Amino acid sequence: MKKKLLHLSLLFMFAFSFVITFTAVNVDAGIMQEPYVSDNFDGGFDDETWQKNGEAGIDFAGSEGGLRYNDPSGAEEVMITSDPLTEGDVKSYRIQFDFEYLSDDWNDMVIFDFNKTDISKGLDWETGGYLLSRNTSIQVNNANDTVHGPSAAVPGTTTGYAEMTPDIPSISFVPLTYVFEYDVATQTVTMYYDAAGDDADLTTERNSYTFGNLDESEDYHFAIVALGNGLFNLNNLSITQTLDDDSEVVYVEETFETNELPEEIQLIEEEKFSYGPEQELEFTGSETSGYVTKDSFEMDDRMNRQLNVNFVIEADTMTLDQKSGFVYGLTDANANIDSEDASFVYFVDRDVEGTVSTHLGVMHEGEVLSEIDLEAQLIDFGRLDVELVIKQIGYVDVTLNEDTTHTLEAGNTIGHFGFANETDNQVRIDDFSTVQYNYHDQSDTENLYNNFNTGYLNEEHWEIDNQPMLMPGSEEPMVPSAEDVHLSDGKLVFDVAGESSAFYTVPEFSNFEMRFTVSDYGIPLTPIDDEGMIDGVEIPNTYYVAVGMGYEETSQNFWDVPTALFQSRDGGSVVYSMNMNDNTIYPRDERYVMNSEENVGVEWDFKIVAENGTVKLWMKQAGDPVSMFEENPIATYENVDHLGRIAISSSALGSFKVDDLSIVRTSENIKWPEIDDEQNPETLIAPDITVDESLPVEYELNQEEQVDLTEYFSVEDNVDGTIEVTDEMIDDDGFTLEEEGTYDVTATVTDSDGNQSQAVVELVVRETDEGASGLVIGLLTGSLSIIVGVAATSLYFIRFKK
Repeated sequence: MKKKLLHLSLLFMFAFSFVITFTAVNVDAGIMQEPYVSDNFDGGFDDETWQKNGEAGIDFAGSEGGLRYNDPSGAEEVMITSDPLTEGDVKSYRIQFDFEYLSDDWNDMVIFDFNKTDISKGLDWETGGYLLSRNTSIQVNNANDTVHGPSAAVPGTTTGYAEMTPDIPSISFVPLTYVFEYDVATQTVTMYYDAAGDDADLTTERNSYTFGNLDESEDYHFAIVALGNGLFNLNNLSITQTLDDDSEVVYVEETFETNELPEEIQLIEEEKFSYGPEQELEFTGSETSGYVTKDSFEMDDRMNRQLNVNFVIEADTMTLDQKSGFVYGLTDANANIDSEDASFVYFVDRDVEGTVSTHLGVMHEGEVLSEIDLEAQLIDFGRLDVELVIKQIGYVDVTLNEDTTHTLEAGNTIGHFGFANETDNQVRIDDFSTVQYNYHDQSDTENLYNNFNTGYLNEEHWEIDNQPMLMPGSEEPMVPSAEDVHLSDGKLVFDVAGESSAFYTVPEFSNFEMRFTVSDYGIPLTPIDDEGMIDGVEIPNTYYVAVGMGYEETSQNFWDVPTALFQSRDGGSVVYSMNMNDNTIYPRDERYVMNSEENVGVEWDFKIVAENGTVKLWMKQAGDPVSMFEENPIATYENVDHLGRIAISSSALGSFKVDDLSIVRTSENIKWPEIDDEQNPETLIAPDITVDESLPVEYELNQEEQVDLTEYFSVEDNVDGTIEVTDEMIDDDGFTLEEEGTYDVTATVTDSDGNQSQAVVELVVRETDEGASGLVIGLLTGSLSIIVGVAATSLYFIRFKK
């Protein structure tokens, strides 16, 4: 087409409508819980925390010393030697200790660990070199570890304690003495044990084990690792090393009679343990006394519930009309129970028409506001569990032995708090803990959705942290062919993932509802050979999907934070937790065994709701009715500190795929949106077209020269790199050397993401030989990329004139 006057207009208009509908709700706040002051009083008087008033009436009563793992919310808590026991010229070592295991549930466990090369929390599961002990059995847990005594025919099979000691079929609540002798050259441990006492048989070998992955040249600590409710008491610890010249060196001998831990022993999270005499706070009754915090509690006016208080009280003597209990609202640590603002929740014996019983009462500023007859005497209760929830509006909830809750009027300040006892009452207090309630504003926290279709992760929303399993004693990956956690084919893939690898949210959440789907459970993306191996490593079953919450940073593992584990192992399907107050194993029926042959290829749906310290879990097959998520949860956990980042992780060398992940700030009226693709902004940039101004733009009529119009344009794209210009991209405007005129040659280039740019060059064909400077009339670029939820109109009008 011949033109004397060029009118060039281009209209780019795109409107991609995708509607996400929400009901307008307030989801800005979450009520969180944080530990405040706690004391089990085993360490005696803590003068940094407490002040004594009426010191003559205060003492500490208790038993002989010991070291105790006593926190059932723990997860892989570690007692470890400060130094490796195999370093230098040590050829063997001997460990002896008295031990009482305080669980009769086979799912709980304690681990005698010989493989640790550093001082750290957790168990190096993949290495082997440890003995996993339950109430009725003990076992190695690695194919390269060998059992020489009972059950030696099948390495890894549990050995029943009844096989080794028929008179001790279970170690639950049985005081024992253990001896382990470790030989450095052979990495063999010989085990002796018997009922504790002067007649204990510690010379009869009960079993022995060789740890195939341990190395004579490596330096190993000894540790005891406790899980969940695998509580224990330990005492009379003795470790002796034998050197190459057969001389012996005593590493440590400890009876834990004091409240100082020997420097040869370390506790990774000391608050999970106690040591020294097992004591209680004792009020002797010789005078009215108080045991009060030195610091005053700062209240948050936005909160009603302010402080949760738990303790155990036991009375030896209660004198009529004399009070014992918990006091708060003190303006200073020296204030009396009847002073201004003081509230006193107390127990008192009253004689009502000849019948003596204990009453529960509240006194405020010296005035008795209420008393309730418990119809029994405190001295007959034994150890009584007491829980208080102190509220700003002037009430306190009192719950006794996790039974009936009494809501009683009281003061509305907390200030200094503690325990008070009037003359002639003899009571003991133990296991004191407090939790403060915090108001968390999550108004800046975005709701997160991802179906992983685009393979792009917004770094402000998500983070993958891969920590591959390593070969024992090496920094080399155990399975180098596997890709660990990554995105592939529209899924978040856990491919033979390390136990410490995880997919994290970047934002913190307080109250949230989380949903996601899991497929290909236990099926690695990396091919497995006919022997069930990858890179020469036997791939174990995938045992669980772990969802942790309350992360502060990615250096934490899921055993450091409150974690729900959806697990299929040991022939069944169970749900349980770490670092939550309830370590119950919740069994599910066989239909929910994720790695069974019947369930190969089944997709699984999960729902987790964390709200104001309560965490609820749901799980179903994807084909089950969605209404199952509106029924009762399969597990509920209370008093959980779930504020923080959220992460999904796997068992060691575990494999599965995650899809349709949503994490939403909770509210009663939220309507769930459909999840759309998440777009990388880099993919929205259009190609850059450059016109080569060195080429001629004016040609003589009927000249014989052939013109390649593609040479006028070169294209670079931020994603695709250099794009070759082809004839299909050129609109030549009817360009010919056989007809005089002005031609607008247009190049239109579209990149792989659909973004489009155009450029125009004006070519002139004329009869004369007069030279003319070429005129490049314009460069026009425009993006045709589709952006979810955005409607945009771009109008370009360019007028050119010769």
